[in-house]
Amino acid sequence: MLSVNMANIKKFFDSDISTKQISEYSKLAYITTDNLRKDLTDLDSTTFRTLVKLSNGYEKYINNITDDKSLDSIKRHVEVSIRMNDIDGNVLSEEYIKKFYDYADGKLSKAEFNEYVTYKSQMSL
Repeated sequence: MLSVNMANIKKFFDSDISTKQISEYSKLAYITTDNLRKDLTDLDSTTFRTLVKLSNGYEKYINNITDDKSLDSIKRHVEVSIRMNDIDGNVLSEEYIKKFYDYADGKLSKAEFNEYVTYKSQMSL
């Protein structure tokens, strides 16, 4: 889902759930979540990607959804990640996208994919 619900994000921050749990549900760094929750960083100036993650995290929390690491779940995650990179203006190489789909299809382990990303990141420095 690539939509943002600011009212739900505010409810999420106003809830009794811990900041650590919010960051886990939203798949955001703890410090990012903590700064937003404490108003050290303004929600209106945060990235679209962060707002989407918070909205999705709220939905998982409300609907009591736990992480499902099935291949279908990974494929959906890969497709959303590629679209979000397009929205953010990040250009992903065809090779990178192929590796992403290989990981989603179970042809590449998470460790192998992470190794590829780390190697490519070091090569671009």
